[in-house]
Amino acid sequence: MNGLTEVFQFGDLNWLAVIVSAIAAFVIGGVWYNSKGRVGKAWLSEKKFTKAQMKQIEKSEAMTGVIGLTFAINLLQALVLALVLNALGIFEAVEGMLFGAVVGAVWAAGSLGVNYAYGLKTLKLFAIDAGYIVASFTVIGLVLGAWQ
Repeated sequence: MNGLTEVFQFGDLNWLAVIVSAIAAFVIGGVWYNSKGRVGKAWLSEKKFTKAQMKQIEKSEAMTGVIGLTFAINLLQALVLALVLNALGIFEAVEGMLFGAVVGAVWAAGSLGVNYAYGLKTLKLFAIDAGYIVASFTVIGLVLGAWQ
């Protein structure tokens, strides 16, 4: 086997590790963006949301869809990272963590940076959102590397 057939070996996955790492990323996001926390308050300020607007958003029916979509994306991120780690033979916590950090910083946060630059978003908002991305991919990689 070679190429993509080598990467897409679903039978070799530890599905529980994929699910747990996705849950970990989801929880990190909840803590990261919590409107009562320091980062969450800074994010609200950069997004120009008032606390009243955020409370209204949190109570809306749309938030259920946002939360569900967020978890689905975290699950997909964990699944694909697990496939890549398996294909590369990365089966240790530190290696998984470092690979996850690189993927988060270079590919995911890097792409976000390009969008934010053209969208004229603030550096502070980029740091907050990119920080979450790097933290979540790092933890996904850690869990997967340790548990593959």
